[in-house]
Amino acid sequence: MYRVLGKTNLRVFVVGFGGIPIRVLSIDDAVKVVRRAYELGVNFYDTARGYGDSERKIGLALKDVRENVIIATKTPSRDYDGAMRDLEKSMSELNVDYIDVWQLHNVSSFDTLERVLSSDGALQALRDARQDGKVRFIGITGHNIEVLLKAIEAYSFDTIQFPFNYIADDAKYELIPKARELNIGTIIMKPLAGGELSYPIVALRYILGHDVSVIIPGMKSISEVEENVNSIIENPTLSEEELRLIEEDKARLDKVFCRGCMYCMPCPNSIPISPLLRIQQFINRTGFSEAVLRIYERAKQTVPNCTKCLQCEEKCPYKLPITQLIQEKLAWLESQLKSSHKI
Repeated sequence: MYRVLGKTNLRVFVVGFGGIPIRVLSIDDAVKVVRRAYELGVNFYDTARGYGDSERKIGLALKDVRENVIIATKTPSRDYDGAMRDLEKSMSELNVDYIDVWQLHNVSSFDTLERVLSSDGALQALRDARQDGKVRFIGITGHNIEVLLKAIEAYSFDTIQFPFNYIADDAKYELIPKARELNIGTIIMKPLAGGELSYPIVALRYILGHDVSVIIPGMKSISEVEENVNSIIENPTLSEEELRLIEEDKARLDKVFCRGCMYCMPCPNSIPISPLLRIQQFINRTGFSEAVLRIYERAKQTVPNCTKCLQCEEKCPYKLPITQLIQEKLAWLESQLKSSHKI
């Protein structure tokens, strides 16, 4: 089951490979997982500079089949020079002489968008790298739909990557149709909401019912790869029972699930609201990484200072009870870290 990745005209298998989770695997195990995906027909592999040693592992797994696969990575840098340094490092880690899709990573605020689009911003590095033949296509990723809509109206990106699943489905109203109109390839991250959805296979089928190019679930075991790929091949459509299950799961998550839009931030007391609310998703993807520990340390210091000013709740488009949730998430995270002997 293949689709075309927008104006790139690249033909991609609908299930791609999200490269975050393999950072917690040994090199040998990671190579086996990536290689199994390739054996099953997966030809789109997404990673990033910020995903630990994911680039190196993907490069090792695919080095002898490079011409048969599409490799996408990202730069977190906002300026030209930083992005260019990231490109050289990515190419070295991946052991490639070109990258198929190079993306601006997590452009989720209007200030960040303005910075990367400026004359000395990271976008110019992407454009120059494409001109030099080091990059074939350029894209942008982010969590805020309004920011991404402005981005694709401001510049003709080849691809756009954003979260989309049956609980965080706002993209279907404007972003997906606009991308289709502009012939921009759509790469769907967090299709399983960081592992919080109850029905993963149903979730993948749900997404394929929309006009998107490729889904990139994070996979860290051969069984996950086989389950995700085979479920699409066997039956990509939803039954009435599966539709009912989706509605039940949406009702369960609707008032507790953070979509990561970041409208709640910044907090006047510096509480890392969105990262804390999404901490279970981070742990599911990366384990107890340094980033998780940093979120914990910052939350431990700032959550007790919450004054219940309710600015965050007023700005949240999903009306989440944020002041209650940050207390619950901090307590849950602390218990998880203690039980795992991380603190």
